[in-house]
Amino acid sequence: LGSDIHCYSGLLKLFFRALPDPLLSCSLYKPLIAVPASDCPEDKPNKYRQLLEQLPQVNQKLLEFMLGFLIKVASLSDQNKMTISNLAIIFSPNILADRSTPFPDLSATTAVVEDLLTLFSDIYPNSTVTSTILESFLLPISHSTSCPSITPTSSITIPPSSEFFSKLP
Repeated sequence: LGSDIHCYSGLLKLFFRALPDPLLSCSLYKPLIAVPASDCPEDKPNKYRQLLEQLPQVNQKLLEFMLGFLIKVASLSDQNKMTISNLAIIFSPNILADRSTPFPDLSATTAVVEDLLTLFSDIYPNSTVTSTILESFLLPISHSTSCPSITPTSSITIPPSSEFFSKLP
């Protein structure tokens, strides 16, 4: 992949797009896209939590981890221009899709992912993802204006996948 940060984001999006069922299951598509238009905004975290609990356990953990990672990316939006809104636009078609239609409602899926990012701490009140797992296993995102360079001579320690996944809450 080299040092092109776009390759990594493209690979992540490809992974989610290639799943047989989206990370946010097709069966939850309609209930999820109804939440942003809810009459009672203060109920959104509970509505999302109830829906997300219907996902398989692995999807729940992967979603929590990915959202935590995207929040970390968004925290550096002054350098990388990736605000929560921009990240929602980019990732929503890959993790929430109605695969029965060739023309999905992108504004609806984007609103869901933007809500999930914005309401992360309310949906996952006991999450340790952003403080523990991300800091332990992901390369620190550079605070400089240039993308970090990874060369063949760089020393990167990547834990075995069994160790990585054993640390998930």
